[in-house]
Amino acid sequence: MSRHSKNNNSLGVFTYAERQMTDYGTKRKRLGQDSKRRFDACYLCLQTAISPMICRRGHISCKGCVISSILEQKQAIERDMKRYTQAISQQRELKLKDEQQRREEWEMERYRQRQVGLSSKEKKTKESLGEEQTKKRVKLLKYEADQQPQTNRSGEPAPQGRGGEQSNMGEKRLSSFWLPSMAPSTDQTVKPPAHKTPQCLATSDPHAVKLKSLVEVKFKQLKDEKLCPSCDRPLTSSSKIDVMSKCGHAICRKCVNTFVLTSKECFVCQAKIEPKDVLSVESEGTGFTAGGGQMIATKYESALQA
Repeated sequence: MSRHSKNNNSLGVFTYAERQMTDYGTKRKRLGQDSKRRFDACYLCLQTAISPMICRRGHISCKGCVISSILEQKQAIERDMKRYTQAISQQRELKLKDEQQRREEWEMERYRQRQVGLSSKEKKTKESLGEEQTKKRVKLLKYEADQQPQTNRSGEPAPQGRGGEQSNMGEKRLSSFWLPSMAPSTDQTVKPPAHKTPQCLATSDPHAVKLKSLVEVKFKQLKDEKLCPSCDRPLTSSSKIDVMSKCGHAICRKCVNTFVLTSKECFVCQAKIEPKDVLSVESEGTGFTAGGGQMIATKYESALQA
């Protein structure tokens, strides 16, 4: 055994294994069979689906779980929409009050000018002359300030550069943003709901789902196994399973291609079936590469910085 295996922190650089042991950065983990959900499991409660329902993209869930999820999402959307409309109405009221206040101030200023008897020409000339005088005065003060040496409170010359500039700056101009009195002001913005309809949350890319678009799945079950009603083969997570949207029967894909699509009717109940009525059941796979599904989980954690 090498010495580095006992003192694996002595190198100046990280090896691949040492980098994997760190607690920050991008982490990748190989998913096995224990991390995979069964094909007939609900994506909400992760248990075997009771009264299974399937959406248009092939995600299976319990009937009670999906109904409660849709109701909760509808309530959240209504609550967020109500909060958004209230915030918009408050912003409009504040804007109208501000405009009304400015209009009143402008009317008062105009009334004062009429009482004093100043004409518009006299006002413009006086304003232009006043601006020129103030600009000249500011330039003169800046020149005098540059010529005089900068000193601190003790009378000693202040250090030049950024430190000297910050020592002469006002308290409110210092970048002490952690103090409550110097914290930057932010406008409170309320965003509208991200989605206006309930979403299917089975994947990272959610899609719209409606209660009337769900289809009840009918499995042929023998004890604890689910079988294909045509060939009586057991259905597993590695099987390709299709569900007929008109009747809800679950049949393996080989039998669907052989019997259903050729005769255009369900093998079990003889319901008329078109290719668009066939829904493919999404499975997370078996943990093997050939089983399909997500094989590697990725998670990013940022490092703590001083």
